[in-house]
Amino acid sequence: MPASPPTPSHRRLKQLTSAALIVVSLGFVAAQIVKGWPQLMAQQWRLSWPAAAGSFALLFVNFALAAWAWAFVFRDLGERVRFRETFAVIFYAQLGRYIPGKIWLILGQVYMAERLGYRRSSALTASVVQFLCGECGALVALAVAALGAGYGAWVAVLAAALAVAAAAALLVAPAWFEVRLNRWRARRGSEPVRLVISRPTMFAEFAIMTVSWLVHCLAFVLLAAAVAPLDAKLGFQLAFAYNFAYHVSFYVLFLPGGIGVREGALTALLAPAFGPALAGVIALLQRFWYLLGEAVSFLIALAIIRRAGPAKKQG
Repeated sequence: MPASPPTPSHRRLKQLTSAALIVVSLGFVAAQIVKGWPQLMAQQWRLSWPAAAGSFALLFVNFALAAWAWAFVFRDLGERVRFRETFAVIFYAQLGRYIPGKIWLILGQVYMAERLGYRRSSALTASVVQFLCGECGALVALAVAALGAGYGAWVAVLAAALAVAAAAALLVAPAWFEVRLNRWRARRGSEPVRLVISRPTMFAEFAIMTVSWLVHCLAFVLLAAAVAPLDAKLGFQLAFAYNFAYHVSFYVLFLPGGIGVREGALTALLAPAFGPALAGVIALLQRFWYLLGEAVSFLIALAIIRRAGPAKKQG
């Protein structure tokens, strides 16, 4: 049976909970900055422009890898796809992450793919497979960061084991995984999605998204290096904290874009190494950094879509 729609009182409760969580999380970040402000002002500040530029460059490499991974699945499904159009599909729809529920991100990608003349079913498959492989890749990146940061081998082994288990489900038994995913989607009233694609494509998807997450975390490390001196261990700690905080905020489903939660989690994780004030500054800086990257990508996607003209007819 499809899930019943939320009642007005339920929606209001979610809105109030979201607002309260954002206020509390950002309030925590602000309190940490105020607490350590004297020590922060005592430091000699300088911005490393090469590190900042390198950070933005790697962020866009990460975005390009995500678009490339999407195109891999499309081609496996028999679609003739252009890279620039997959980039447009993903990053025009990226604003969907700022609508509570997260499902709007995938629905936006499906809509834009149809708008450019591709099959809805192919777009849905590409979006779901890319997301699942991306989560496996993120766990691999988390394991690498945990090992380098010295958090204990058990943390790295746990993250790596989860990545291997999830990847095995996609690589070895995609049909088994597909059946269970679609049962869950049916209970929510969602249409089924195909996961059975060729094994070489699934391997390629997993590899691309793993590299994408390693590059993404390295981009954040360079961002922090633009405002604070780092050594290798601090770099791994930053990568671990960012990856972990990103996913904590992502899975708070009713919160638009994970605003507040990501910053609060980052501040708490980085405070022991950087002090509360600098940790808060880095956390707020990453939000501006990521929003700017998304805004530029959205404008590029918009230009591609406008150049494509009216919606194509699907073959």
